Amino acid sequence: MGFLGLFKKKEVTSIPKGFYAIRIKAKIQLTSESVKLVFDIPSDLKSVFHFVPGQYVNLAAQLDKQDIRRSYSICSGAHEDLAVGVKRAEKGIFSNYVLNELSVGDEIWVSAPQGNFIWKEDVSKIVAFAAGSGITPILSIAKSAQEKGQEMQLFYGNRTYESTMFHDELQALSSIKVVNYFTRENRDNAFEGRLSKAVSEGIFDNNPDLLTAEAYYLCGPQDMVENITEALLSKGVSKEKIHFELFEVKQESVVKPPSESSFKGKSTVTVICDQEETTFEMTAQSNILQKAMDNDVDAPYSCRGGVCCTCKCKVIEGSAEMRLNFTLSEAEISEGYILSCQAYPTSEKITVSYDE
Repeated sequence: MGFLGLFKKKEVTSIPKGFYAIRIKAKIQLTSESVKLVFDIPSDLKSVFHFVPGQYVNLAAQLDKQDIRRSYSICSGAHEDLAVGVKRAEKGIFSNYVLNELSVGDEIWVSAPQGNFIWKEDVSKIVAFAAGSGITPILSIAKSAQEKGQEMQLFYGNRTYESTMFHDELQALSSIKVVNYFTRENRDNAFEGRLSKAVSEGIFDNNPDLLTAEAYYLCGPQDMVENITEALLSKGVSKEKIHFELFEVKQESVVKPPSESSFKGKSTVTVICDQEETTFEMTAQSNILQKAMDNDVDAPYSCRGGVCCTCKCKVIEGSAEMRLNFTLSEAEISEGYILSCQAYPTSEKITVSYDE
């Protein structure tokens, strides 16, 4: 998981809340533009960093005196050292820091694993679609699927063979069937083109047995995820079987205008964090997370784009509208949870808690 935050960053001088200083055990070059970071987790933190395949961790560092955070999915198997894959973004402050400056033996701030995009060990058949760095959590799931004896079919899109992350690790998973797609290369034993809606529909038409899977995992750019989701739904696959995580979000989705019914007055907001209450007034010009940080609340956050669930909190009183949500389940929303980076008050008084 990775996403460039578009909000004001808060300078810090110590380890952020919820993070741990972890040493880099290994830095493995995957492609010319991506690496695998392996972490040396101390024995007393093993339980803290226990993860379910598919989850992610947040990484943070002080760059130019600012606290920069990014989310990266775990690529490890259950019995491997905790590791993530990092792919360079052209203007990515954090990814360029990792690829250009971070070395073995250095320390970086790492959060405990989290996220709802998780492996289901009680199913017998899995179908997955990934593009680019979206392979990272899928690889972790695939390793567990092989160990469990689950049937798994993976369709994996990249520009070229040389740009393909974790190719060798996937090849080592003998029971996982992998079909490669390359957009800029014609190669034997692979298809040319991208994983579009038409291509995915063709895959299902030619392989109807794929529609009998019990879980579908999609990870990559927003267009790919949306197109394959539409194709699956059109083929009669129930929405509950489709699980997705976004690695790239369309720019027009980042700043979404409020709905016409949005609350337009001033709201009194109380934020509970670490059993401390902070109250302030705000309008719809800012989201709850940003306003809380402006009032010195040490609230958890990472992507600030509705992609991760680090800033999740629960509405105790009042109501709020989320402009975007790519991660909370319908069950979580019905229980009152919101992504505070995307939440705007819709009542004159609202209380939210990060402790729930």
